[in-house]
Amino acid sequence: MADERRIGRQASRPLTFYRTAWTWLVTVGATVGALTAFAMRPTDQFIAVAVTGLSLGACAGCLFDLRNETVTVKSMVVFGFSGAIFLLALLGLGAVFGVAAVLGGVAVVVLSPWSLSMVHRLLVRSSGPADGSPQPPPVHIPDTPAQDLGDRELLKAWRASSVALCWVGSDDNWLTLARRRQEYLSELERRDPRGFNAWMATKPDMDDDPSGFLFHKNKTDSGTGDS
Repeated sequence: MADERRIGRQASRPLTFYRTAWTWLVTVGATVGALTAFAMRPTDQFIAVAVTGLSLGACAGCLFDLRNETVTVKSMVVFGFSGAIFLLALLGLGAVFGVAAVLGGVAVVVLSPWSLSMVHRLLVRSSGPADGSPQPPPVHIPDTPAQDLGDRELLKAWRASSVALCWVGSDDNWLTLARRRQEYLSELERRDPRGFNAWMATKPDMDDDPSGFLFHKNKTDSGTGDS
């Protein structure tokens, strides 16, 4: 586990930097594009594109949530707002740069940290032994309920489940792992809400390590014991 934790932290640093740089680039570009659309396009066209973006984004939010068999208003709002800004940015930048703006928008989506992370997981999952037999995950996820794990054990279980995402072989296994990870998240939030909120404020990816945020001020283990 120590090796997995060290490797996970080393791998997360460049990803965190890339995600931050990508987010700032997209934020600036989307803001400039939306303002350009507001200034250069007719009001009715601006509103129509905004409504279309909101609708498409809200639908994308529903599809995103359905992976965990639930739909939240938060995802619909976040995805809807993002979809509206994205289409308005394309509208504004398209008025200035033409087709190049559309190609740039496609590149932004394809090169997003989440798209690259998904491609990486698919590549890892598709790679296996030459005989085609399924490759087992290199980590062990405990069967112990989340509330019965010690603080360090809970963090280890979360990191192990992140690695296991690359080896999920079926939709049923994916849903089972997703439910287990949700239990870990709920328990992490219950034990250290301040640290959990600080971690969430960084907009972490699904495989990020929260060790730098959680349990640093706790003097005693809130679980049944650490190992």
